[in-house]
Amino acid sequence: METIKITTPIDKIAVELKPYITGGENRQIQNIFMEMAKVNVETGGVVNTSLEGKAEIMNKAQDKTIELMVVTVDGSKEDIVKKVLDMKSADFEFVIAEINKVTSDAKKK
Repeated sequence: METIKITTPIDKIAVELKPYITGGENRQIQNIFMEMAKVNVETGGVVNTSLEGKAEIMNKAQDKTIELMVVTVDGSKEDIVKKVLDMKSADFEFVIAEINKVTSDAKKK
């Protein structure tokens, strides 16, 4: 599989990303949101939804996205989520932005 090779701007950490997200992987991320969704159906069929514990959901979904999209960090496939989370903030945000480019491009195609 071809990968997207990026280098973080601060510590120059080499990171390899998958060039696409599959439908199944996308569903795994969506399931995190659905597990925490609260749905209320009111009289007249009005449906209201809300997310319980929004910060926890976003962090869980982001961790799952990192797990699914990052192939290596500095050539290693071990503890990828931890390695990305342990990066300096600017490097972390850079990696997340690059992942978001891939995942948002998938939704446009």
